[in-house]
Amino acid sequence: MIDFFKSGFYQVHKLFNFSFFVLIFTFCIILFSCSTPNKKIKHNHDLLNTFELKSLHNGDIILRKGYGLVSNLIVKELNEKYKISHCGIIEIKNGKINVIHSVSHSLSDFDGVQKNTIADFLKGSTWGSVIVVRARQTDTLTEKHIISKANYYLSKKVRFDSSFNFNDSSEFFCQEFIYKAYDLIPNSKSIKFSPFTDTNNFRIIINHQSGLKKQ
Repeated sequence: MIDFFKSGFYQVHKLFNFSFFVLIFTFCIILFSCSTPNKKIKHNHDLLNTFELKSLHNGDIILRKGYGLVSNLIVKELNEKYKISHCGIIEIKNGKINVIHSVSHSLSDFDGVQKNTIADFLKGSTWGSVIVVRARQTDTLTEKHIISKANYYLSKKVRFDSSFNFNDSSEFFCQEFIYKAYDLIPNSKSIKFSPFTDTNNFRIIINHQSGLKKQ
């Protein structure tokens, strides 16, 4: 659908030992779900100001770093330029901004593809971590198609893919959900977020990490 994704773009992103990461991540998911009490943890989450909210388009990709054991593990192991542990797709309808994304039941009340208000999505972020990007080769028709696909998977109640298997379309982890909504074929060896922040293919609309040094 978007031509630049057909040029081998995904072949440049190789990952660490993928199966080892999946094993450790799954263990942490189980540990987190078994040990975390059913209550909201208070923390300073990121926010978007009025100007930033007005700059959003349908189909934009919003990325964030969450808080807690699982998010910290993802950021540490991926070791990317930006600290990101989760992503979703912006939907604007009747003046309301929502995020459609896929989340594990251990981190959410619902397992898999779901829709949250932008305010609720931001509550799961750490301060100064939000980034919003927009594909360079896109238009209104493309944006509508992306939102249509995202809502299709939402209606199907696709569950979260805790095995991180791109070859299994019955379940989606967060990056996989975006690839599906965008009609893209990813590099099955990589689950990094860096393809979405590659400025050759995406425009960074909002970047709250621009003034932060990588630790």
